[in-house]
Amino acid sequence: MDAAPAPRVRLTYLNIRGLAEPARLALWVGGVVFGDERVTYDDVTRMREAHLSPFGQVPLLHVDGVVYAQAGAILRWAGRETGLYPDDDPALQLRVDMVEECLGDVRKALVPVWYGSCLGRDPRTGKLPAEGALSAQQREDVTRVVNETYVPTYLAQLERLFETPPPPSTCQRAITEESADTPKRARIQEPHDTSKKSQDTPQRAKIQQTADTPQRAIIQESKDTRQRATTQNRITIRHVSPGDNTGFPCHAPAGDNTGTPAR
Repeated sequence: MDAAPAPRVRLTYLNIRGLAEPARLALWVGGVVFGDERVTYDDVTRMREAHLSPFGQVPLLHVDGVVYAQAGAILRWAGRETGLYPDDDPALQLRVDMVEECLGDVRKALVPVWYGSCLGRDPRTGKLPAEGALSAQQREDVTRVVNETYVPTYLAQLERLFETPPPPSTCQRAITEESADTPKRARIQEPHDTSKKSQDTPQRAKIQQTADTPQRAIIQESKDTRQRATTQNRITIRHVSPGDNTGFPCHAPAGDNTGTPAR
């Protein structure tokens, strides 16, 4: 039996949740078949030295053979690809970006806790510089402040934001305008001759049915496809070497991906 063709989308990251998990979830929820490539720190080092990653770090997104990087950019691409990111509504998109930027602030506050360093990894080597190392007491103090101040404050701010209704979306505004205009148009278009109205109704109904049927079929097909996608085997992880372009099945997040995020 011939091997299944490799998917056009492949996501490369460490075997942890970390910075790639939001994109993994978006692709999975959106029903996008993608290769979920899990690599080690040594693999990341080899990719950096071979210039296989644009910024010497992961996550990486491979689309039709082209490599892209940066977790935020990858997440927004996944959102657009799946329709989860409101690309056609600037106001709602701005609201989504606000939340993501706030979560980015949370991640920045957690960096010293994760790494035990006030600096991130050296972009040349991927190692933590000795100059930024925190003592055991400093790391304990930082962890306490982050847990007692930074994280609760950011989460409280997000909760207040979520309690505020978002601005009307493009679709909502269109429906509102349509509802406001409908009575007026209905009065203008109402025929005076009721016999003519009776003659026209079947034809209009037939045309309307013809116009609507393909759309309903597409919607139903989309729903059926999504349902089939969610009933597939969701978790299959392969640990491969960088550059391995063999086929990957559709993946969801692994059940136990604990560990320290790294870039």
